[in-house]
Amino acid sequence: MLDKITADFNTKALASALTAIIILCSACKGDIEDFTPTIVGDSHTKTKVNTGTATDPGSSDMTIIETPTAIGTQKKTVTQPGSVKSPTTVPLLLQDSFEQYIPTPPDRDLPALARRLIKDYVEPKKIPTPQPLALGQKVYFWILRDSGNTKVSGEVSYISEHAYWIFENDFIPDRDDIKKVAESFENNIWPAVTEVFGYPVTPGIDADERIVIYNGILQSGMGGYFSAADSYSKEIRKHSNERQALYMSADRLTLTSRQYLSVLAHELQHATHFASDSSEDSWVNEGLSEIAAEIAGFNRSAISTFIMNPSTSLMEFDTSPANYGAANLFFAFLATHYGGTKILSAVSQNKKDSMDSIDSVLADLGFDVTGHDVYANWLIANYLNPKEGPYRYESRSLPPVKQIPLKVPSSLNGQVKSFGADYVVGSSKSQQITIEFKGEVETALLTHPPHSGKTCWWSNQGDSINSTLTKRVDLSDVNTATLSYWVNYDIEESWDYGYTMVSTDEGVTWDILATERSNNLNPNGNSYGPGLTGNSMGWVQDSADISSYAGQEILIRFEYITDDALFAKGICLDDFEIRAINWTDDTTTTGNWIPKGFTLVQTTIPTDYLIQVIHKKDSGDPMVYRLPVNKNATGTINLSDIEKDDLIITIVSAVTRQSTTPTEYTLTIR
Repeated sequence: MLDKITADFNTKALASALTAIIILCSACKGDIEDFTPTIVGDSHTKTKVNTGTATDPGSSDMTIIETPTAIGTQKKTVTQPGSVKSPTTVPLLLQDSFEQYIPTPPDRDLPALARRLIKDYVEPKKIPTPQPLALGQKVYFWILRDSGNTKVSGEVSYISEHAYWIFENDFIPDRDDIKKVAESFENNIWPAVTEVFGYPVTPGIDADERIVIYNGILQSGMGGYFSAADSYSKEIRKHSNERQALYMSADRLTLTSRQYLSVLAHELQHATHFASDSSEDSWVNEGLSEIAAEIAGFNRSAISTFIMNPSTSLMEFDTSPANYGAANLFFAFLATHYGGTKILSAVSQNKKDSMDSIDSVLADLGFDVTGHDVYANWLIANYLNPKEGPYRYESRSLPPVKQIPLKVPSSLNGQVKSFGADYVVGSSKSQQITIEFKGEVETALLTHPPHSGKTCWWSNQGDSINSTLTKRVDLSDVNTATLSYWVNYDIEESWDYGYTMVSTDEGVTWDILATERSNNLNPNGNSYGPGLTGNSMGWVQDSADISSYAGQEILIRFEYITDDALFAKGICLDDFEIRAINWTDDTTTTGNWIPKGFTLVQTTIPTDYLIQVIHKKDSGDPMVYRLPVNKNATGTINLSDIEKDDLIITIVSAVTRQSTTPTEYTLTIR
């Protein structure tokens, strides 16, 4: 579900996050409101923590044991400190987070953006009645190709109950083949996917109940995609085809193949997901699309790729096959233990994003667990992969997960991404061992430290977000003025941008300014004017001439906008200056800025670790332990009753939601 695309995993990465730097002026009431911001890290850290340094699983402050029962129910037992004297074979709830609070950025609203950012914008007229396509009709569509969006002609070659089947002129197949595929779509894919995930936006803005399935040449590496731009008028998205459509590769996929049908089911979920939640993070959306293909009866091939690369981050999605495999497996495990297709449907329709959506849905369905808890159990499942019990998958068998061997006694220095995992495996001749963990207390939130001091304004990150940072400035007593600032940005190139703008009416209307570092690169039609996109590779100074707004009070705003899928780290701002009025701001304090999505951050945030230990016996059931990690990112656990052929598997994972920066650790077993 993308403004750019949501593509099958055979595509190259396509996305970047639309960044805007905006300068406003004041005259009438617009989108500005009073706000009292706070600095992240000063007063919003969560303080309830498990600080035990267990010498056995019962010596931590509190152990919470979750006992899965039949699907749709869940029991939780809280065991008081010290009362657990033996390990457990059932999942444990995750310790409270040490992570500091970072606000959820606002969702992007394309019609609202069009009204305030597009010059001479005219509200689109609603189409009162559908204009059905006719068999044999020639049509023109914007198609994503290597050079960007390209207008291409095609022909309506077949019409089924829910779809127009359009083929580019050089790829019109035998009509019997189209009919065969259309019947499979109508009789299998459409009912299977829509029963679980709902329906696409039908009728669309064209007032037509049918969607389009367009077959032609797509961008290199692409199997298929869905474009959210088609859900808006051309006044809002200039490359919109103004029809709900799925786009399939006619030159890379054989029309009658199972691969074609699998990709088609995958893309249909993106269309249905957009209809119910237009701003979901890519890993959730892609994972559900992989599951949708399986629900329709098609196996996906990326699972083994992930199992051989378990350090792949579940939440940092970059379109590699391992990313798809991870997301697929996570939702397969979630469905197995927490409500089947009911929870998949609920996630696709929940308005919250990423792991917040999982948390919300679990609570709504009556499960007293969080997304982090499910993730913890999932890591165990990927190693044990039993046929029954709390770590099983429904109708799924996995190959052995990639392991890191470790001789005992010895130490391992490693690095792990947030929501990725290392599986460290060793054995011992001793009946007792001690496992010691030491990680990094802080994880880098930013790619570079602030330009000066300890803080800077960060735009936040995510799919389909719209973060703003606004401040009132008085230029009444000057004739010329230049706004300068230092900026560090990593923005998905050609999809997401940064702008500098001016408004003289409290944000009702805007003038987009060219800055020293902005450009007019816009191959995909996402840009509203000259802006920043790509990677600055560190801190650079940028500036905008605001002399034409001298003699009045203005508002300056910095705005960050991302499209529907894939995002980079965002934008950081520091050391503002308007020399003409002797104004500087080194971001030491919030300084009367009005942030929405932006937050004043330090270089790092506290690291959350999840360390689990499996004692896999030569005979008998495996034992699962949680190694408690304290605020100093250290923890210790002692294990006993170890026999010579037993395996000790330590699963090291970081679970810091806001940072994708890898963190280093040392694991010692003696």
